Parts: sequence; C-alpha cells; structure tokens
Amino acid sequence: MVSIVTLVFLGVVYCVAVTRPAWAVAVVLTMFPIEQVLQASSGIFRDRGSLANFSIGTLVLLSLTGALLRGKLVWSRWMTPALVLTALLYGYAGLSILWTFSPEWLGEYIRWTSPYIMVTVGLAPLLVANLDDLKELRIALLVVGTAVAVFIITNPNFQFVEGRLVVNVDSDSRTNPLAIGALGGLLVLLAILGPARERHQFVFLMRIVAFVAGLGLGFMSGSRGEVLAGVIGAGVFLPMARRINNPGQFFATMGVGCVFLIGVMMVRSFFVSNDNAERWSTEAILYGSNGRLENAIDLAEHYFRRPALWLSGLGSAAFHDLPTRSGDPYSHVLTADLIFELGLPGVTLGLTIAGITAMNSRRLFARVSQYPEQRALVTFLTAFAVYEFTIANKAGVLWAQYDLFFGVCLLGRLSLLQRDADALADPGGDIGADAELLADGPDNGLFESAPEPAHYS
Repeated sequence: MVSIVTLVFLGVVYCVAVTRPAWAVAVVLTMFPIEQVLQASSGIFRDRGSLANFSIGTLVLLSLTGALLRGKLVWSRWMTPALVLTALLYGYAGLSILWTFSPEWLGEYIRWTSPYIMVTVGLAPLLVANLDDLKELRIALLVVGTAVAVFIITNPNFQFVEGRLVVNVDSDSRTNPLAIGALGGLLVLLAILGPARERHQFVFLMRIVAFVAGLGLGFMSGSRGEVLAGVIGAGVFLPMARRINNPGQFFATMGVGCVFLIGVMMVRSFFVSNDNAERWSTEAILYGSNGRLENAIDLAEHYFRRPALWLSGLGSAAFHDLPTRSGDPYSHVLTADLIFELGLPGVTLGLTIAGITAMNSRRLFARVSQYPEQRALVTFLTAFAVYEFTIANKAGVLWAQYDLFFGVCLLGRLSLLQRDADALADPGGDIGADAELLADGPDNGLFESAPEPAHYS
C-alpha cells in the first residue's frame, strides 16, 4: 500500500512541477531520497538505477521549456559571479586529470557527475527568479521532502543494516543512507527557520510533521553528521530568522529554542532503538570524527612531501590512489580536498566563493530584514548553503556538491535580481543601504506600514 501511495504522490508532484518551476527545483533537491523511495516501491526503478534521476532531469527540461514558452523564464542574472567561479573551480578540478594520482577515478567522477552538476547548478537556479519563487520553493520542499521522509520511514523495504536504514538493491549493492540523512537535516532547517507566523495553518502543521519526520529519518539513517549539522544550524540561524528588538521577542525566540531542544530529545528517544543505538553512542560519533581528521592529515602529509605540487595540488580525486590509514576512496573532507588536491587555485577559488556567498547573503538579508516572511526565507537559504558546506566536510567530495553550489548560485542570483528590482522601484535612492541602516537601528514602528520590497519578474 505504501508503495502505491508513493508512486501516485510522486506522479502528481511531477505533473505539478511541469507547470510550476519551483516544484521542479524541490524535486531536484530531493532527487536522491526520491530515487531510493522509488527503488523501494517498484522493481522497475530498482533494476534500472539511473531511471529515477533521468526522469528528474527530463522534468527540469520540461519545466524550463514550459516557462520559456509562457514567457516566464527570467534569463537576467543567470551568469552570476558565483556561477562563473563555480564553473572555474570545476574546470580546474577537471583539468587536474593531467597530473592527478588517480586519473581513472577522476575520469569516472567527471562522467558520473557532470549531468547532475549541469541540472542542479546550471539549470535549476533559472527556475527561481524572485522571493515569491523562493517562498513557493520552501512550501514545495516542505511538502515533497516531508512526504518522501514519511514514505521512507513507513516502507517495509527499507531495513536496518549495521545500524543504517537502506534498501538492498541487489545482492551486491544497497542504497546510500547519507542521502536520506541529508534530507532529514534539511527538513529540520525548514521546520525551525520559518516565519513566526504562517499565513496558512496547513504550512505550520507541515513544519511540525517535517521536524519529526526529518529528525526521525536522520536518526534511522545513522547519519550523525547530517543530524548534528541540521540541529546546530537551525539553532545558530534561529536568531537571524526571527527579529529581536525587545525583551518580548527575545524571550519568545528563547522559548522556541527550548521547545526545539526538547523536541530533539523526544524524537531521538522514539527513533533510536536497539537496531541503531550503537551508531549514536558518544564513542561512535568520536570515532567517526577522528577518521575524517586522519584522512585530512594523511592527505596533507602526501601534499607536503611533494614541493613540486604545492602550487597545483595533488590533483582532484588523488586521495583514492594514495596510501592512507583508512583506505577510503575519498577523504570525506571538502576543505582538505580544495587545499591539498587543488593547491593554490583551489584555495583561492574556494575562499572567493565563500566570501562572495557571504556578501550576497548579507546584501539580500539587508534588503528584506524588516519583513518577517522574507527575512525567514533568506535566512533559510543562507542556512541551507552553510548546512551543505558543513556536511561536505563530513562525507563530501567536490564532484558531488550539487546542492551546495546550487545554494551558492541561487543566493548570488537572487541578491542581484533583488537589487535590480529595488533600483527599478526607486531609481533615485539606494534602497539597499537604507534597509541595512534600518535593520541595524531600533524598531520605530515604521515597518508595519512599509511596503514589501519589489520582486523581479
């Protein structure tokens, strides 16, 4: 029964996504959990591993085509500095196939991941052109992500293997629990970093379900880093999502934080059982962290032994064929890969991307910070990018950071589009600068009657 409901639900979502681009983006950002729930629900998807992903890529193309034919596709600010820098980073990583220690493995990475990079980083940001689109994306992610999480938790074809929730695809392979764990952390961010007041009661109820299902999925998947990143990220960004200008707002935000922590403990007690308790012990968490540290140290030692490669780096994916203590196929630590595998160009591009992303987030936030709903939206998008970067330093490889660079590129695009829209709305003034000053000043009662910021369309 669960499998039939899953297939019907996703069929409806796909139909909606063809005409509503934000829903297509939500499907892209939940691509790998959707792939797994489809494999658990149908032998067709289990036997043809790439069918689900191919269908999602086709969905994006159909949604783009539909928006273009309707005259709704906004090309402006697609080629942002963030996208150009991301392309340069991937371009240099690909060029390093000429000197990397693992040319065959790097070649496989490029072949496997290029379509995903094109769809998620290159095309998906085109489908979100203003804050209204971002608002719809948030709702779509809540609906699609929560439903997929519930389907995974309730589908009997997902089973615990070594404390992790997986589907046995065949006798030699099983699904990746990190993908569904990442969805769990994302749902925690969506649930906590929404506006204090929702316009529709349904959305508020969805946030409650998303919180429970997201945390539950994270605990059952055994994805410790994803759960911790989601919980800590939600707590860190909560004051940014909620404006605090008086004692009442401060205590209200603190109350939300306390309820949040109590909720985490309650959900943990329900979803952590004998099947997965060992993975959530303190010793297991510390052991996993030490393993990542060892990988980074081993990669650094190989780098410093070869002064001739200090400038260029060891080459992307070099870790795979270098002798290391763990024998892992990759380091799991994106920052170490940028420094030691890509050398000075990797460090320079990585720091520049991080800097420009922080600048874009700050500028966009300054323009909307006096409006509760838009403030929460921008906070969520910023937290999403930080969350993806955090888990990329726990179980990531550069060639699989589709969602991270989607967040980076979308922040850059929306920041520039919002600036353009504000300039059109007020040609003689600097709305961004005014908004930033107001955001830093006391609440003088002017915001309640102020118009919402212009939306580019």
